[in-house]
Amino acid sequence: MSPFFNFSNKKPSKNVIILGRGQSTSYFFKNYKKFFKFKSIFFVNFSTEDFPKNFQEIFRNKIIYLFTNIIETIPSIFILSKLVLGKVFFGRCESMKTFNYGRRKSYKCNILYKKFSYLPDKLLKYWWLNNNGLMCICYVANLSNIKNIYLFGFNFYFDSYISKSIKDEVKKSNREHHKQLINARYKLKKNFLRLVKCFPKINFHIFIKKNIFKSRPKNLLINIVN
Repeated sequence: MSPFFNFSNKKPSKNVIILGRGQSTSYFFKNYKKFFKFKSIFFVNFSTEDFPKNFQEIFRNKIIYLFTNIIETIPSIFILSKLVLGKVFFGRCESMKTFNYGRRKSYKCNILYKKFSYLPDKLLKYWWLNNNGLMCICYVANLSNIKNIYLFGFNFYFDSYISKSIKDEVKKSNREHHKQLINARYKLKKNFLRLVKCFPKINFHIFIKKNIFKSRPKNLLINIVN
């Protein structure tokens, strides 16, 4: 294992923070001191540009779990070297690795190879989620000790990314992809609510800029932030 990285073998604690790439993650960055007691944080598809300048202060004494997509988006080596890393999860189930859909394409995560892991096959029954962020929530909810999940940056494309619009985010790869994301927002929201209902004993605390839910299960707690 590389001497440049700091690793932890600790399992996630019973209260977990998951950071998506939507705008409300900025609220967490600005108010991180309110959450200093939380030790386990998952990043979904985070790249270098998603980190604020004071990231070392924000994530001091935290164990970071990376949840990456098929192109294996991860932060720079510099950023990784300043974090305490738990595991790197690839957003495909173990049995998918022999098929093109689940086969690795870029191998960027090889720098953290011994911490790299496919998802357990028990999550195959949730594959209808069809979204990396939702699969991350699903993975955490399936852990045996989880009591509370705090969600930042999950706006389901009803709002912009942390630092740019949806259109600007995808323009380099596919200019029409932003329309697909916008069209998917209602299905993603519906699937999220369905996922929350699957785990009635876990409280899901979602931080969003405006309430996008006309109704919600009792274990979904909505926090409106600026």
